[in-house]
Amino acid sequence: MVRAIVPGGLPQQPAQSLKGVTRPVSLLTEQEAAVAARVHRKTIRRLIEQGRLKAADYGTARQHNYRIHPDDLARVAPLPAAKPVTPPVPTFRRRANRQSAARGRVAVW
Repeated sequence: MVRAIVPGGLPQQPAQSLKGVTRPVSLLTEQEAAVAARVHRKTIRRLIEQGRLKAADYGTARQHNYRIHPDDLARVAPLPAAKPVTPPVPTFRRRANRQSAARGRVAVW
């Protein structure tokens, strides 16, 4: 029996011997999940910290390295679509006609 080696380094059984058993699913990093969901990486991090997205923490106490299961990413409620940003309409203000305090008189020294 020949076993296949996957890029992760774990040997997997051939498909015919795995009746009823699913293959291990590779977990997504924050960046991969962000690309798949078409959002920013910080949005994925925010969803994890809010508890709306389940993730496994493989980091240390200071540095969090989250891994997300693809099914959990699919279960997250769709985010509201961002409104398209329209540039502000320029307003042209006319300057007030300012007159000097001398009102037409010129001070000569």
